[in-house]
Formats: sequence, C-alpha cells, structure tokens
Amino acid sequence: LKYSPLDPIEIPIFVNDTIAALDRKVSITLEDPSGKKFGGFLGIGGKTRSWDYKIRCLQPPEFQKVVTIDDIKVKNDKNEYLKPDKDADLETGQYWYTIPATSTGAYLKATCGKYASSMTVNGKPVTSGSDYWIDMREPHVTWLVECRYQDSMWTQSAVARSYQVHVSHLMDTFSRPHVRLMPQDGQCGEDEDVDG
Repeated sequence: LKYSPLDPIEIPIFVNDTIAALDRKVSITLEDPSGKKFGGFLGIGGKTRSWDYKIRCLQPPEFQKVVTIDDIKVKNDKNEYLKPDKDADLETGQYWYTIPATSTGAYLKATCGKYASSMTVNGKPVTSGSDYWIDMREPHVTWLVECRYQDSMWTQSAVARSYQVHVSHLMDTFSRPHVRLMPQDGQCGEDEDVDG
C-alpha cells in the first residue's frame, strides 16, 4: 500500500460480516519506502527496515439475532412430524400444533441459531436440535422454548428470547379436575359461549 507521509493511513476493516461476537487481530507493517536493505554481509542477506503493529478489533454480538430460533418441529409418539395448525407468528414467536387422540405426548425438536450458547424447554436445559419428549395429560399445553446467549466478555447474565409452542390434544376423555372452595369464594353462571 503506497501512502504519502503527509496523509493519514486509512485502511477499511470490515467487521459486519457476522452477527456473532468479533475478536480479530489485524497486522500492519510499516516499511522503509526506499527499499534499502540493512545488515547482512557485503550487502547480501540484508533486510529493509520495518515495524509490525498488531491491532485487536472487538465487537459485541447482535444480541437480538444470536438468540433467534432456526426451526421448531413437533412429532407424535410414532416419530412422525406433524403439520402446524397455521403459520407461525414470527414476530411474537408463537407456534400452534395439534396431536392425534392416540398420542400420549409429543416430541419437540427445537433448533436455536448456531451462535446461541444454550437452550431450555420449560426451564430445563436441552441440547439444541435434539428430541424432547413431553407428556400430554391435558387438552392444551404451552411449551416455552428459550434460546440463550451468555459470554462473560459481553454479558453479565444470559440474554434470551422466548418462543411459545401451543399444543392441543384431540383426546376426548381427560381427568376432570376436582375443585374445592368455600361458598363465599365461588360464583357459578351460564357460559354463553358453550352450546347446550
């Protein structure tokens, strides 16, 4: 790179080629432009005068992007993938599925982005991309998936984004809950939204 001693040296270094944290070293060598060599023996084996500089470039990750999810799938107990009830709401991170009446539960397969450091399902650590079995004892449940990022250089605590997987069960018979309460604490009335 040719330069004028009267002008500053400007070299662009691109750091926006990744959403991950950046820790890059850039080497700059300043060399005598005359090309004269010094040292050696009888002018042989000499070296031009130069000096090397090492510059360390640091950039934090794009936190909202490193905790995005790549894929969410649900399988029945026969290891068959289920079609979602409708398109996912990517803005709010919500997904909807219905499992067959014959299934006693389902497998959740969630895959966080490659820069996420960990993942949890309902608060339990789970390996990203693995099958996670969840029993279905109720007609409807919501599973909470979190993609997390933690790095002592950039975060004091984990940065996370949550995704909700709503799963309904077609089974007709469920154990009815037993409700007990004092007369003054309860109120009964007709539900106008329910036929019959």
